[in-house]
Amino acid sequence: MAEDPTNPKVQSLATKDGALDTHNLSLIGTMGTEALPRALVRFPNGRIEKVTVGDSLRGNRIDAIEPERLLMSRNGRQSILQMPQG
Repeated sequence: MAEDPTNPKVQSLATKDGALDTHNLSLIGTMGTEALPRALVRFPNGRIEKVTVGDSLRGNRIDAIEPERLLMSRNGRQSILQMPQG
């Protein structure tokens, strides 16, 4: 049987009650390479979308994707979406 490649932190958060704020956007994972980072974002309705730098997310432009966070901007204001802390 192949080894499960899931990060242990992600694996433990995936089953922890209240780890995600289900009423707001949640960053649930980052992946890819430095040159082409991508992220998985969960919407309040449960939909999950894969995004990359330059994409639009609820009117915000995705400026950067780092291992534990997503940096966005809208009308000159920057916001950060962090991975859940466990």
